[in-house]
Amino acid sequence: MALIDKLGELAKNVGDKTSGLIETSRLMGRARSQESAVAELKKELGQYVYEQYLNGESFDEEAMERCADIKAGEEAVEEIYAELQRRKEENARPAAGSAACRDCGCTLPDGACYCPHCGAKVEARAKTFCPQCGRETEPDACYCSQCGAPIQEDDENEQDH
Repeated sequence: MALIDKLGELAKNVGDKTSGLIETSRLMGRARSQESAVAELKKELGQYVYEQYLNGESFDEEAMERCADIKAGEEAVEEIYAELQRRKEENARPAAGSAACRDCGCTLPDGACYCPHCGAKVEARAKTFCPQCGRETEPDACYCSQCGAPIQEDDENEQDH
């Protein structure tokens, strides 16, 4: 039963991450679409204003409406990017006991060679072993969980000699 429970939990975690990636992609698509719309509005405004300038005319209500549309579009893009940043920060918090990227802080999958979020190379942790029983220990362990012997790092051993 424990195996089935673990598989169920793993499937749920994969599903949650997939949903998050789909939502992030959807938001990025919306942001890019909104940016394109703003760029087109700016182009139209620029052409309109330039034509007004060439004709010696001053700005009118149509120019003001386009400016308002551009501002609304830019605000929508800012909101989308703020949501994306919030999601990135939320996903960047590593779970207890898991490794985090030294560059961006995102949680790293077990055995990762590169960060899936920023592409930074992941430096492998040096394995540590108990000097008493030889069991592999956690890198930051002070005592062996098997026999209770104190764990000393190589740097400390070299300083003692």
